Amino acid sequence: MCGAFLVQEHVIQSLSAFGAACSWQQGQFEFGDIYPSQQAIVIDRNVHQQFNANLYTFGYPYLYQGKKKLIINARSETIAQKPLFRHALQNHRAVVICSGFYEWDLYKQKVFFDQDQPFYLAAIVIDNSFVILTQEANESVLPIHSRMPVIFNVQQAKQWLSDDQNIFDLLQQNNPLLNVHQAFQQISLF
Repeated sequence: MCGAFLVQEHVIQSLSAFGAACSWQQGQFEFGDIYPSQQAIVIDRNVHQQFNANLYTFGYPYLYQGKKKLIINARSETIAQKPLFRHALQNHRAVVICSGFYEWDLYKQKVFFDQDQPFYLAAIVIDNSFVILTQEANESVLPIHSRMPVIFNVQQAKQWLSDDQNIFDLLQQNNPLLNVHQAFQQISLF
């Protein structure tokens, strides 16, 4: 699962690998921790098949028993079977550029996962919102959570965006090992 991630200013340099045109002004996006219902930098393709960097909202809104909810993640293993996601998987794949992501351990402590450089989370876009794809956790994340986002390097991200034939192969690749940091240490005063 991926319920929050970090976007630091240095990730902007990574956009040059895509030659992506930015559809937003720098003052429109606030760098830092991104939570559901906030905007993030998402790379996708326009109708001319060119890469674009857009601001989309994290989480797809839907009504459940009369209450508004957000879908923030989708299982990569079953995404093609879900009617809500099927069209987006074929036509609106995207990647979310980030510095790292967070999970919470059993004690509700925030744990941060990163690499030495920015990386890309597999996503789909539905109505100006995005959903992050997840897979079973690798050995870096498994002690904290059973699922993690599908992570791509630049080459894999470009394939994900451009290559309609190999999307399921990309989703089945093993995620890289990550650095693990305890983000906050709660101290008891009693």
